[in-house]
Amino acid sequence: MIMADDLAEQVRRLLIADFARIAVATVSIAIGCGSLLVQWLRRKTQNLLRLWFGLLAVLYGYRTLLMTESAGYFLSQRAIAFQIGLITFTIGIPAILFGWGLVAQKQNRVIRSLIALNAAMAVTFLLLHSNVEALGALYTVNNILVITFTLAIVVYLFVVPAERVPDLKTLRIVMLVWGLFVIHNNVRQWLPESSADFEFIGFAIFLCSLAFLVAQRSLRTEEALASIRNELEIARRIQASILPESMPQLRGVTVAARYWPMSQVAGDFYDFLAMDERRVGVLIADVSGHGVPAALVASMVKVAIAAQAEHADDPAKVLAGLNSILSGKLQGQFVTAAYLFLDLEAGIARYSAAGHPPLMHYVAAQSRVNDVVENGLILGVMPWASYETKVLTIGPGDRFLLYTDGVLEANKDGEEFGDARVKNILARPLVADELCDSVGSEVSAWSRGAAGDDITVVAVAVA
Repeated sequence: MIMADDLAEQVRRLLIADFARIAVATVSIAIGCGSLLVQWLRRKTQNLLRLWFGLLAVLYGYRTLLMTESAGYFLSQRAIAFQIGLITFTIGIPAILFGWGLVAQKQNRVIRSLIALNAAMAVTFLLLHSNVEALGALYTVNNILVITFTLAIVVYLFVVPAERVPDLKTLRIVMLVWGLFVIHNNVRQWLPESSADFEFIGFAIFLCSLAFLVAQRSLRTEEALASIRNELEIARRIQASILPESMPQLRGVTVAARYWPMSQVAGDFYDFLAMDERRVGVLIADVSGHGVPAALVASMVKVAIAAQAEHADDPAKVLAGLNSILSGKLQGQFVTAAYLFLDLEAGIARYSAAGHPPLMHYVAAQSRVNDVVENGLILGVMPWASYETKVLTIGPGDRFLLYTDGVLEANKDGEEFGDARVKNILARPLVADELCDSVGSEVSAWSRGAAGDDITVVAVAVA
């Protein structure tokens, strides 16, 4: 009973002696794991600051636990010394990446050299950890490296312009306090033996302060992303409003269209120029690129096509007019387009295109699908470009399909969807709406729902 009481008293005294270190280590590991979890949840972001902070906190917390007297009850002194050494020579990598990430956007040659030196020291430790003399020299080099980097960061913070580093005033105070603790700990071996290790106290202050800063920066980033998402949603609604609200109503013909953007806003576009209930022009266009820039150009195409209404029955003139308006205004982008004009009274269709995939025409009388190719230069590049018109005969049961290249280029295991599959769909006895839906569903199934480009289809079916 006396021995049990002595052991309990010994454990109590040991825990009291280690309490501060265990508390700091526990908080450090918890904060580090939380930071790593948030980084994993936000893994698509290119900002790795939370990753480096999390690794730094977890490694430092675990090393602090190893430095407690209580650790001797769970590990041998040899294992403790090895693990402390391994962390000491590797923790510099996330520390450098995190410290520099706080104060600068990009790594430079000096930072990359420091990381390489740290990695080399870690490898050297693994190779020579049983050599006492080599280990002593390695620790000395590490102390010098830590002191140098810490001083460099502190000095940098006091000379860099305030507008270049967010939260600069707070960072100066935090890094100065932490730097004093780090420098003290790394020169302690040359101080009197009574000099104690207080670095873990400084790290507790440092950790809590920087956890707050990292959380604050993450919050600002999330707010900025929320604002961008809101603006993109507004842009999506605006872009949706430039597309036709309804299909042309023609006697003896049905028209349908489907639009599947790859992102919230995109560069595909379609529109109609109706002259009367028997004559209508159909435009489809594809702006290079994706997102907001492509959507802005698509809005320009909307304005430009409206200006071509007076010669809607002449596809060559329509495309030449679009090209004239767009040339010199696209800032390196370009537009492919195709224009089909249907004259049901005359029983003919006129077609022209500018760098666009061929029109597909199902000829019911022959039960076959023809590619209709009449391509000029892409729009917006050469203001003097001219275009030609091809005349087609329209028969009962004929069907036409206009589409953007996202249909053909949908990919599965390196194989594109291709025009043969589109022709097979067009050859089926489908009405215009069914034809559009079939193309969309089969392309989606082929690419497993991961479209590589915006997809737009316009179908015309003659009764």
